[in-house]
Amino acid sequence: GKVGRTEHDALKIPLTAGDDYGVVAVKAIIKPHGRYGKPLVVDLPLDGVSAKTVSQTSYRDLTAHPYAGLDVDIVLQAIDGAGQSGFSKPQRFTLPARVFTNALARALIEQRQVLATGDVRQRSRVTDTLDALTIAPDKFYQDQINVYLGLRTIYWSMKSANESADYARVQDLLWQMATNLERGGLMSAAEQLRRLQQMITQALEQGSPQGVI
Repeated sequence: GKVGRTEHDALKIPLTAGDDYGVVAVKAIIKPHGRYGKPLVVDLPLDGVSAKTVSQTSYRDLTAHPYAGLDVDIVLQAIDGAGQSGFSKPQRFTLPARVFTNALARALIEQRQVLATGDVRQRSRVTDTLDALTIAPDKFYQDQINVYLGLRTIYWSMKSANESADYARVQDLLWQMATNLERGGLMSAAEQLRRLQQMITQALEQGSPQGVI
């Protein structure tokens, strides 16, 4: 069946496989379409052990993965009791992604994707972009010193990175900062709503004209 998404942004993976030796394992191999990047291999649990025919649907929340939001090619791999593998035809699909409304958070998520799917030549571009995002702290981060310091930490982590584990850590830091920014934005919006409700309540209590309210 066709890969899809649920209303809660989980990846829906229907699979059908059959083998005389019995299917003992199924994996979904996910690669960025037309880009570099390591394959994401997702083990899919089987309802039965070594069943000769398998027909089921699996669900995976991949919204926190760097490939979320990207076009990917998904191939299912079925492994039988003799250790032989069969592969499905690749399906192209856009992975479900978390929606970020904060502009800076979106920029950080984009750099995380570039880092995850780019080759080594893209790394200097990510470093330069992170540096550019903090070019005028007195103008853009006057009341957000923690955001500025966080960005500089990620920049220096990127600049000093040498091994794949270092770049993976930068990706983690970018995700943490983006989600914190988004959470902060939601909190500030909620705070604004509370203040507005307080002002309306106060205006009603004071008998203010309808036009004022």
